[in-house]
Amino acid sequence: GESQWQISISSSKQNDNKTRKLIDINSSLAGIAIALPAPLGKQKHEQRPLSIKTTLLDSAIEKIDIDFDGMLYTDIILDNTPDLKNKKMNVGLGDQATVTDNEHDIALQGELEQLDLSEWIKFLDIKQLDNDKKNNKTILMDFFVKRLKMLDNNFNDVQIKLTRSDKDWHISFDSPDIKGIAKLIDVKDSEHERLEVDLEYIAIHGSEEKDKSSTVAIKNLPELQVNIAKTIYKNNDLGQTTLTTKNITDGVNIEKLSFVKPDFSINASGKWTRADNIDRSEFSATLDAASINDMFAAFGYQGANIEEGKTNITLSANWLYTPMNFSLENINGQLDMNIEKGRFLDIDPSAGRLFGLLSLQTLPRRLALDFSDLFKKGFAFDSINGDFSLQQGHAYTNALQMKGPAADIIVSGRTGIVTEDYDQIATITPKLSISLPIASALFGPVGIGVGAVIYLTGELFESIPRNINKILSYQYSITGSWDNPNIEKIKDKTSG
Repeated sequence: GESQWQISISSSKQNDNKTRKLIDINSSLAGIAIALPAPLGKQKHEQRPLSIKTTLLDSAIEKIDIDFDGMLYTDIILDNTPDLKNKKMNVGLGDQATVTDNEHDIALQGELEQLDLSEWIKFLDIKQLDNDKKNNKTILMDFFVKRLKMLDNNFNDVQIKLTRSDKDWHISFDSPDIKGIAKLIDVKDSEHERLEVDLEYIAIHGSEEKDKSSTVAIKNLPELQVNIAKTIYKNNDLGQTTLTTKNITDGVNIEKLSFVKPDFSINASGKWTRADNIDRSEFSATLDAASINDMFAAFGYQGANIEEGKTNITLSANWLYTPMNFSLENINGQLDMNIEKGRFLDIDPSAGRLFGLLSLQTLPRRLALDFSDLFKKGFAFDSINGDFSLQQGHAYTNALQMKGPAADIIVSGRTGIVTEDYDQIATITPKLSISLPIASALFGPVGIGVGAVIYLTGELFESIPRNINKILSYQYSITGSWDNPNIEKIKDKTSG
C-alpha cells in the first residue's frame, strides 16, 4: 500500500569537523497493510504511527531507533560495512523502552497484552532463522504476556524466555497454567528438528473455537518428545502425559500418547496424515481404571455413588481433520467395553456418554414396576460387556449386557453422543434366586404362582430355571434425552 511520510533532516558540525545528521521519518501507515500476526499486523485502513530516527556521522550510521505505535521500540546498531549488517539489536515491548543487553546480539524484552504464539510459529521460518547460526549471533527473548494463545488455548500471565545457543533453541514458560522448558534441537543428518518438552504442569481449559481448516505445515513439524508431570484438562486431572512422534512421508506417526495416574491410565498410538490438502487422524487407545468411579472422576463426572467395577475400554477410531480438531460428531470406529463386578447406586446424568450405561442404571428407578426390594441397595452387577460401532456422533450396539445376581439386562440400539438421546430396547431377566415378595412385585398374582413353583423346584430341576428365566423376561423401549428418558414396556412375556 501507500501512505504519507514526513521526513526531517538536521545537521551540525562536530569538534572534529565531522558532520552529524539527524534523520527523523514519521508516518501513520494509513493505507498500508502489514501481513504480520497480532500485535504487529494491521489492516490497510488502520492508523498505527511509525517513527524511525537515525544519526549519520559523515556517512556512517550510528544507530537506528524505531517506535511502532508506542508498543514496540527497537535500537539497531549496524557494522557499517558495505552490507550494513546488523551488529546488535535491542527490542522493547509494550510501554517498556529498550534495555541495553551486552551479552546477546539480539535481545527482546518487555510486556504484551496478548500474543498468539501458534500464529507466529506458522509465520516464522525457524529453518531460515537457523541459517543465521553461521553468523554466530546469540538471541534472547524475555517477556511477559498477559494472555498467551497456544495450542488453541489461552494461558494467562506467562513469563516467556527464549534463547538460542550455537545449535539449539531453548524456551521456558512460567505461569499459573504452564511451567517448564522446551528445546528445539537440530538433529544431525535429518531434515526435521526434534522438540523436547519437559513441563512440571499444564492446565488446558479448552477452546470453543474449532478451526477445522487448520493449515499447519505438517511436513515442517518437528518430531516430539514430550513429558508433562501433571496435566489438567478442563479442570480434570489426567496425571502424567507422555507423547512421542516420528515424521513420515505424508504426515506424523504418533508412536505413544499416554495419560497415567494412580488407578487410571490411557495408552494410545496413531497417525496424522495429509493427502490432497485433507487431514485425517487415526488412533487406537486403551483405557484402564481400577473402578468406574476412577474413570468418571478422570473425565469430570460425579461418580461417588458407583462402587468398584474395574474397567477396560478399547477404542479404534478415525476422523477427518487434525488430532487437535477431534470432535464427537465426526468420529467413526469401534469401542469395546468390559467392566468387572460392581454396584450402581446413582450417577451423574451427563455421564451417559458411556453409550448406554445411564439407561441401564436408570431402568430400576424409572420403570412403573416396583423394584424397591430388588434394588434397595443399588443394582449390583457381576459384569458389563458391550461392543459399539461409532458413526458420526452416534454409538450403536446389538448387545450391551449387564449380568447381576438379581437380574440380567441386555440393551441394543443407538445412543446419540452429540444429540444426547436414546433409541434403545432393554430386555430385563430377573434371576430365580429372588424372593417371593419380589416376584409378586414384579409380576403380580401370576408371578406369585410362578415364583412359588420356581422357588420349590429350582434345586431339583436344572432345566426349569433356564426356561423360566426366558418366560419372565420383560422388554422396554428407551427413548428421549439422557436427562429424562422415556421408558415404556413393549412386551410382557408372562401374558403370552
